[in-house]
Amino acid sequence: MLTNKNDGKLLDDIYLEKEYRNKSIGSNIIRNIIKDNDIIYLWVYKLNTKAISLYEKLDFSIIQKTETRYYMKYDSNLK
Repeated sequence: MLTNKNDGKLLDDIYLEKEYRNKSIGSNIIRNIIKDNDIIYLWVYKLNTKAISLYEKLDFSIIQKTETRYYMKYDSNLK
């Protein structure tokens, strides 16, 4: 789910059924979102290390931390 967020978009939810994971589907979805948007935000649980690794590879950075989650941002203007 992608919603408007001040200066960009909030990627609010992305979920793949187990049989579709690790097939680059999620990566491709996010890359397509990046193509169409300069700024993207998302929340990710700290325990979800695979997702965090993927987001960092796609140039997201942590901009805020809570006890259980990271708030991450992609900004094409910083590339």
